[in-house]
Amino acid sequence: MLLIKRLLKVLLGLVIVALGVWFTSENSEPVALVLLGFALPPLKLGLWVLGALLLGVLLGVTVGALPALRAASKIKRQARLLDKQNDEISRLREAANND
Repeated sequence: MLLIKRLLKVLLGLVIVALGVWFTSENSEPVALVLLGFALPPLKLGLWVLGALLLGVLLGVTVGALPALRAASKIKRQARLLDKQNDEISRLREAANND
């Protein structure tokens, strides 16, 4: 089953790369952009569009992962606190049994 998942992931990756190459070859007109007053080198329109898409996906994943990272940190903190409290309960029970 693991082999099938890996094969499907590789196949999906190859399909995405092939679509990117096809999109870039179909939109091959060179376009020069100006960003914040700086003239960027003329590249194929398809490259600019795919670059903007890739940048947006990376930013979206990064921003989307921040709440998950915060939640994981909070869970770890709560687990440490729970361990401390369990240790305290154990010590108190032992002290009560020794009396």
